[in-house]
Amino acid sequence: MEFEEFTSAPSKLEILDTNKAYLTIHEGKFHQVKRMFEKANCTVTYLQRIEFGPLKLNDLPLGEFRALTQEELDALKS
Repeated sequence: MEFEEFTSAPSKLEILDTNKAYLTIHEGKFHQVKRMFEKANCTVTYLQRIEFGPLKLNDLPLGEFRALTQEELDALKS
């Protein structure tokens, strides 16, 4: 999709039901997800990141954090 500031890389959209979707993007620039849905006349009311590069959030509670393992740090650096 083209935006004023940038053109986003291709993404993958999986519609789960009338109110839910699973979107895979490879950038995440300038509120990209919300702006992509706005172009399709849809409003994002809840957005949850489940992965960041090689990192998976799994069952990490909302608002919590944990230290990265050495393997995760190495994966982020590569």
